[in-house]
Amino acid sequence: MRHRGMNLMKLRGLIVAAAMIALSGCMKERTSRLQMEEDNDKPLVRTVGDVADIQSAGGVPVSGIGLVVGLDGTGGGVPPGNYRQMAEEYLKRNKIDNAKDWLDSPNNAVVLISAEIPAGSRRGDRVNIEVTLPPGSKVKSLRGGYLLETSLATYATQSQVRNYLEQTTDVKPVNTGDSLLKGHSLVAAEGPLHVALKDKENSDRESGDTIESGMRRGFVWKGGRTKSDQPYYLILNPQNQLYRISMTVADRINETFHGPGTPEKIAVARSKETVVVTIPPHARGNPAHFLRVVRMIPIDRVDDAYRRRLEEQVMQPETCLSAALRLEALGRDTIPVLMNALKQSPYPLVRFAAAESLAYLGEPIAAQELAKLAEEHPSLQGLSLTALSSLDEAASNFALLELLASEQPEVRYGAFRALRELDPRGDTSRGLLMNKSFWLHPLAPKSTPLVHLLTGNRAEVVVFGQKAQLVGPFSLRAGPDLILTAKAGDTKCTISRFAVNKSERIEQCSLSIVEIVRTMAEMGALYEDVAQMLMQARDTKALTCDLAIDALPKHVPVQKLAQNAHVDKKMENEAELLKSSTQEQAEPPSVFDRPGRK
Repeated sequence: MRHRGMNLMKLRGLIVAAAMIALSGCMKERTSRLQMEEDNDKPLVRTVGDVADIQSAGGVPVSGIGLVVGLDGTGGGVPPGNYRQMAEEYLKRNKIDNAKDWLDSPNNAVVLISAEIPAGSRRGDRVNIEVTLPPGSKVKSLRGGYLLETSLATYATQSQVRNYLEQTTDVKPVNTGDSLLKGHSLVAAEGPLHVALKDKENSDRESGDTIESGMRRGFVWKGGRTKSDQPYYLILNPQNQLYRISMTVADRINETFHGPGTPEKIAVARSKETVVVTIPPHARGNPAHFLRVVRMIPIDRVDDAYRRRLEEQVMQPETCLSAALRLEALGRDTIPVLMNALKQSPYPLVRFAAAESLAYLGEPIAAQELAKLAEEHPSLQGLSLTALSSLDEAASNFALLELLASEQPEVRYGAFRALRELDPRGDTSRGLLMNKSFWLHPLAPKSTPLVHLLTGNRAEVVVFGQKAQLVGPFSLRAGPDLILTAKAGDTKCTISRFAVNKSERIEQCSLSIVEIVRTMAEMGALYEDVAQMLMQARDTKALTCDLAIDALPKHVPVQKLAQNAHVDKKMENEAELLKSSTQEQAEPPSVFDRPGRK
């Protein structure tokens, strides 16, 4: 009995270690170079970045098993084995009787689900869920399915746990194999399945006179809800690992972002080695900017000479990015200096650096300049719109509404995304839920017509202007069931549904894209069906306006901007600057996540 109890204790220890591997073992250096490249001549003021490095436990992979329902006779056939056993346990936990009937029903499917929790995420944040079929599955298609609520957890192998224990403790664990151990449940997932529009694995196939939609991999966009925070960590350098210093670092960060004596804390000293830092709400669209400011917060009192030096540097393109961040790190007392740079400088980069810091300090005066910079300077689009999305003021809302009428698709769609970030429930952001699976957003009725689609991350159709419509003649296919037709001169669009398992149905509506999408949704169309129709309409010249796909704001890394400022002070050669920034270098702020990127 005693031997059995010891084995149980070992097992519990392994599971705890597995969880620690997932949550802290994957901690990695996130900010190897957050300060500007031109900032080689650092002021003689000790800052947070001088005594600590920023690390994160982000990028945590989680996985699990789930049940998809609502399939149109294309599911069922769960083979015997571990996955079927796990599915039966899932049904039992959820008090669903007749497990065999559920699992063998052609309208259900057992699936594997996975996700990744990003660094800096907070409890309740949304993450994308990937859905695949287990080996040996007989499911033909996941099209139209809905993932029932389920949990995703961390996992580690026994060998990983043994290595972890050997490196961090004096324990010498016995080799008992290399099976998987489940850690903490970190994500709850649920929602309708969609495909990534460019995913060839899910391409429709013709079979005789019918179209087979073999969706074998799907996504529940933002269908996962995180159950815990994934904060950043300030790890003090060995020579600075004292409680006095870790407490001082935490206090200085809290004072900078909230003022002295505030009860709200975004930084907490957990030990003499570690300070835990949580991203404040206003900075969550651009955590990299926030972390740069954190690194530049002075630990010691600064003198007038330090401030005067920053006043001079913020007016020069070569040093303005670093100086603006250092001024922001001093708190709201530096707002007059930043305002002066915003109003007086002839250099676009100086005005941007000042406006960005003012926006994160909550100053409405930054809104108009950021909107102007987004319009006039492509390399600043992403950063300017992200800063606007953090500024919860009427001035920011007004500036973004004006940008919805821009002639540049990236600016128009970026302004919409920024508005949605500011107020997800606002009139502009809310949209219409179509077929319980995708969103339709009619916007800026008096603007030039434009239709925008995303290939991933969110199922939405954004329609700018009232005159976005189709023009005959056309015959367009939408998924396996729908056909849209109109003759030359017609004022109506005919939408016909021909399906094996559904009754035949024919509807008519106007040629307006908004009305067509609504009618298609009422007839059972999914997002991918609407996207397919719109792309065909564009290719056959049946669409009277432009169709933009993934028109996300352009973005150049701040390091690249700082480097370019030495040779192009007035930003007159932005085409070359954009060309020299590859997609990998130009990773946009998180407000504008690129579809399909991990």
